Amino acid sequence: MDRHQKQIILQNCNNVPSDGLYKLISEGSITLAELESHGLAKEKLKEIAIFIDPSSDTTPVAIPGIPNIPGIPAMPAIPNTPGMSTVPTIPSIPSIPTIPTLTSAANTKSEEAFNLSSVIEQIKNNEIAAEKLDRLIKENKLSYEDLEINGIDPKVIFSLKFFGSNQAITRFYGIKDLPVMEEGRTDVYMVGMAASGKSTMLSGIFKYVNDQGIFLPDTYNQNGNAYMEQLKRQLDYGVLPVGTAQGTYNYIATSFKDQSGKKHPFNIVEVPGENYQRMFSEGMDSETDYIRDFVDYIKNRNKKILVFVIDSVAQLQRFTNTELFGKLDQSIAYNNILAMFRDHKILDRTDAIYFVVNKFDVLKNERYAFDERPDKELALEFIEQEFASLLSASKEARVNNKNKFKIKAIPFSIGEVVLDKLLKTFDSKNSKTIVDDLLEDSFVVNGGAFWNKLFK
Repeated sequence: MDRHQKQIILQNCNNVPSDGLYKLISEGSITLAELESHGLAKEKLKEIAIFIDPSSDTTPVAIPGIPNIPGIPAMPAIPNTPGMSTVPTIPSIPSIPTIPTLTSAANTKSEEAFNLSSVIEQIKNNEIAAEKLDRLIKENKLSYEDLEINGIDPKVIFSLKFFGSNQAITRFYGIKDLPVMEEGRTDVYMVGMAASGKSTMLSGIFKYVNDQGIFLPDTYNQNGNAYMEQLKRQLDYGVLPVGTAQGTYNYIATSFKDQSGKKHPFNIVEVPGENYQRMFSEGMDSETDYIRDFVDYIKNRNKKILVFVIDSVAQLQRFTNTELFGKLDQSIAYNNILAMFRDHKILDRTDAIYFVVNKFDVLKNERYAFDERPDKELALEFIEQEFASLLSASKEARVNNKNKFKIKAIPFSIGEVVLDKLLKTFDSKNSKTIVDDLLEDSFVVNGGAFWNKLFK
């Protein structure tokens, strides 16, 4: 039995027949300690004890040296680790603004530039960003009381307070800081340009699976669990998550349950958009250390799902928004990244490619306002029209690949976003769609003949 098969058995040990586990223990392929560390149920331990000592058929003999299986420990506080990039701590928010003294013409001009009525109107019309409001509050030009008196939604004010507080310390890691991805899982790679919405989409997924009770925490990478909790917490408070820092990664090992209660274990790897842009410009065959390290990290025997996060708003505004004039074309960049995955044999282990049309609510309002077709049809049409070359390359790669992976177009919106960074209403519909697709397309072991084959 090779290492990959062993990891699959350990990951799904509670689905394996007890006699099969006993046989593996007798052969020396797996130890009781390894089974215990992967959460083998007490009932299974007792059954194995009977195989070890058949005379104990009425009162199972306790297996020496095996303590009770511990529960999952509480998540430790995240220290500010040297060498890790962190979001800087923001000073506490003053509750009562101090009116500045106008001592110069410069100060007078600055005060005249601030107009409370104008700011309130901008908030109501969703024409000002949360960052600017937070800055005005910290400069004592605006207060939360001003917002309350002028009828701003209390939920928006609450989210703004959380946005401006010391909400969390976000830790990001270099590729060499991450633990090796555990085998026996489905690897999910989040592919997207900077600000495409990868972290926001993940936060929606984690909030949905937690709210639905289908999330199964794994202790393999506790740092990933901490990041996952932070993403969900920010969304709970109505704040979109902080984007992944340039040059850094996040790896989350987790599991979701399907409707039949089967466990689907995942390795979710979030890569910053700037890194994908460098991969496009430098190529994955480059001698650049970080590119070579990334390729080495993702090459394993696990099955894969590639999630291309498409920023539909950036695509719509690429010829009208001056801030996007110098940005890399998504279609060309993703096409090259797909070729890199193909050339490095990543597609040989890929079961599905998702093209997620993010910020779909904005796209629908601007392009499909009176179109009554299902959202998935509209998302596919958008990909066919705007990313025809990428879609064609994916289909061609599938034809020439022994692994006939699925190709899906999926709409996604997190809900009603106001002031650029605040979530007024969470819409779980699209998060559910992605989770359902992940469960449908991911690797899971279903016992029976599979185990018998391994034990022969």
